[in-house]
Amino acid sequence: MQEGEKLLEIFWAVMIFASIAWYFFLLFYVGVKGGWEILRMGRRLEDKPAHSPPH
Repeated sequence: MQEGEKLLEIFWAVMIFASIAWYFFLLFYVGVKGGWEILRMGRRLEDKPAHSPPH
């Protein structure tokens, strides 16, 4: 294998692993933010009075 081919192989391996790491980071980030928002929404619904007057 020539040196240029080895560099390309290393480059693409780094790109693949970086894209997988980015995907898992986004998956974790969106999951945490979404879960936090669901908890906040549930708390707001619990705090609302059962019978609010009609508008």
